[in-house]
Amino acid sequence: MKGTCLWFGHLALVCAVFLWLTGAAVAADEGQRTWTGQEAVEILEHIAAGYEANRPREGQLHLSGRLYWEQHAEEGREIPPEKVKEGQWVDFDYYESEGKRRYEEEVRLPKGKRKYVLDDNEKIAVFAVNTLGLYPIENEEDSWVTKTGILGDSQRVIRSSEFNNVARAMRNFGKYFLGDKAEAGGTFTVTEDEGVYRVKYMSEHYSLETVIDSRKGFNLVEVTSISTHPRIDVRYKMECQYDQDSTGEWVLARVLRTGVERGVAFTKELEVTEMGSGDLGLSDEIFEVESLDIPRDVYIDDYRFSPPLSFKRGSVPDLSNVEELVDADIDVTEVATIDGEGEVGVSDHEAFVEHQQEADNGPADAAAPAAESAGYAWLVILALAAVVAVGLLMVLRRRSGGGGRE
Repeated sequence: MKGTCLWFGHLALVCAVFLWLTGAAVAADEGQRTWTGQEAVEILEHIAAGYEANRPREGQLHLSGRLYWEQHAEEGREIPPEKVKEGQWVDFDYYESEGKRRYEEEVRLPKGKRKYVLDDNEKIAVFAVNTLGLYPIENEEDSWVTKTGILGDSQRVIRSSEFNNVARAMRNFGKYFLGDKAEAGGTFTVTEDEGVYRVKYMSEHYSLETVIDSRKGFNLVEVTSISTHPRIDVRYKMECQYDQDSTGEWVLARVLRTGVERGVAFTKELEVTEMGSGDLGLSDEIFEVESLDIPRDVYIDDYRFSPPLSFKRGSVPDLSNVEELVDADIDVTEVATIDGEGEVGVSDHEAFVEHQQEADNGPADAAAPAAESAGYAWLVILALAAVVAVGLLMVLRRRSGGGGRE
């Protein structure tokens, strides 16, 4: 009897454990949701809208920290010496106020110099050592992400203008991984568990997993990308961590990006060591180009014009004239210019005009050189005929004179 009771006791314990595990599995399944196809596209739009709702932040922000970058050859591979970079920490600062942004970092060489990226809501300015680049605000996110190194990478899913931040990436996932451009046989899913979204794509030669945490401002927390195609050897993983500031908003705290690209193994890190938020007393002036005190011998490449306007800072006494020209309605047949006196103006875009004329004239113009070549050919033939005729006359005269002497 005692043995029977003990057996029933063990059976009851096993059943209880089984029921508990079954209940836990059911609860896990109920907690995690998965979408595919058009339903996945709708969830991606939800993520994009959530990301945009958290930007720009209210109040001001200042982050200070350090950056690390190291590169070496993957085991068993050889790379050019210029691809090798010894690991080194440098410092950086980031400022934000009412959508305006300023990023600066110490450059490796020359020592003591810094790189600056400014966004004053009208243009993007990049100043490094001896060159200032000005970029149109229409490409604001592209310019900002590509010019701010690993800070910009923290919001970039993959290296493409259509994936340069979370919102843009979510809206383009459907087009590239569900639409006509999707690779045959690829699978695309979106899952959510306790506010964490995982966007996954897998095909024969490529896999991509993107993780977004809605509890932390819909920020990007992890990206894993693996390409096994013979001609595209790129594998990397990025992890991002966030802390809450004094206002309760989530702020980037650390980024770690590791991987291999065509035989080059790399490690990049960003680490925030100090954070300030709220009313920091940041003035609008620090987001302006004038705050950088650009030397007169620095070259400026202004990409707000097409083609870009390039000139030395000291050649234009008043840069406000350039800004006025940016706002002017310049026709495609015109180009921005700066004369020897430093006067800013417009002139005919000769290259565009010539190209347009060729496009308008079409084959008729193309036939003209052929006709001209044919004319030159006839002249050459006539000249040769004349030479031959003169030669024959001289031979005949010589023969004629020789017969008289005999």
